[in-house]
Amino acid sequence: MPELRTGTGIGICVQRLGQILREAITLNQNLLQCITDSQECLRTANTARLVLCLKKEREFVDSIDRLEQRRKVVAATLASALGITCDNEVRLSDLAEAVGEPAQSLLIELGESLRESITAVQQAGGVLRESCESLLGHVSGLMQTIQAGLSKTKLYGRDGRIGVNAAMCGGLDLRT
Repeated sequence: MPELRTGTGIGICVQRLGQILREAITLNQNLLQCITDSQECLRTANTARLVLCLKKEREFVDSIDRLEQRRKVVAATLASALGITCDNEVRLSDLAEAVGEPAQSLLIELGESLRESITAVQQAGGVLRESCESLLGHVSGLMQTIQAGLSKTKLYGRDGRIGVNAAMCGGLDLRT
């Protein structure tokens, strides 16, 4: 891409990077809404809607992954055009500093917004994970209680294991 050595090529890369960051912010906000919907589905035991929410979440995560791959390519191309060398992945702050104003402010603002939306998704995902673990523990306890209630020998305790002091009836015929 020889045109990247000119100001116009760099400008195009900056525009593409800004567009990718905006799309990433939107996708993360949509993912956050899906996670919130999933929490509501768990709360109301709406399994049919939960399945749809989980499918949408997977689609958003896949889209975010594809977008991240595009972002890496555009960032590396822009870094190369600006003469930035980096052993690892190029940081947005380094690119913003190299392009100067007014693109610098825009990239920093978009990067901060993306960081905030990712943090919100991580926090909501943590809450959802804790809710699922709590629900799983509750259901497991119910299953063990049902299993203990249905056990004919009454040897099993509430935890699904043979009790330490379980009463056992037995007989021994001493006449023979």
